Amino acid sequence: NLLAGTTVLIEHKTSSADIEDGSAFWKRLRLDSQSSNYLTGSKAVGFDPKAVLFDVIRKPRIKPLKATPVESRKYKKDGGLYANQRENDETIEEYRARLRADIEENVDSYYKRGVVVRSIEEQKEAEADAWDVAEQISRARLTGRWSRNVDACERYGRFCDHFAVCTGETSHDNATRYRRASSAHEELSGKHRLPLVTTSGMKCFRRCQREYLFSYEQGYRSIERADALAFGTLMHVGLEVWWKSVDIEAVYRELRAKTDNELHLVQAEE
Repeated sequence: NLLAGTTVLIEHKTSSADIEDGSAFWKRLRLDSQSSNYLTGSKAVGFDPKAVLFDVIRKPRIKPLKATPVESRKYKKDGGLYANQRENDETIEEYRARLRADIEENVDSYYKRGVVVRSIEEQKEAEADAWDVAEQISRARLTGRWSRNVDACERYGRFCDHFAVCTGETSHDNATRYRRASSAHEELSGKHRLPLVTTSGMKCFRRCQREYLFSYEQGYRSIERADALAFGTLMHVGLEVWWKSVDIEAVYRELRAKTDNELHLVQAEE
């Protein structure tokens, strides 16, 4: 093991994409700013990691089966439905068993581990990139000009959370669609003396400055969260508790508390 005896950062990721060796997912990580930012931040607080170790989980592609619409049902002579049709929705227990069987049969397509390293020159270039974006954010604050990128309105088959605001369909005052976050970075605890420029924030700014304004400067959040985002958040919460406690019951309790808390946040805004 080339990493034996060295300090590494461990990061967990979830992805809807293929995570097999040589896939586009791993190729993108070779230039991804997150690894570089983690390494820079670790050194700033006294550590000297040599690499980032990624444990990646692919999100399930199979969905719970739904009952066949009544008008589409076809029956056999014995009165039963054909094998590819269902009278009732698949129960959560049935779906769990089917998903578990699929994972057991295709473990390598669901779980993958990989290592990302950075040369000194690569790290310097990444740090310069981050500095440039931070300067652009500062300049946008000074001028009050946050440019739109209409090419980024639709991603992964859905529109940006703020698309309806940009098109004038609604406003952020619409409490049925938006809430105001208590801070721009709700996932981070504690108070911060200086403005934060996070990896997710920089990615957002590069994608669309107007989206950054709404999400990070003004703190507006869509009440209807994307399934992919919710899945990733819960996975990170569960893994964090697991590594701290190695107690699966503690994981379940934290996940239930997390989902209950988000439900209360939405209800409070209504």
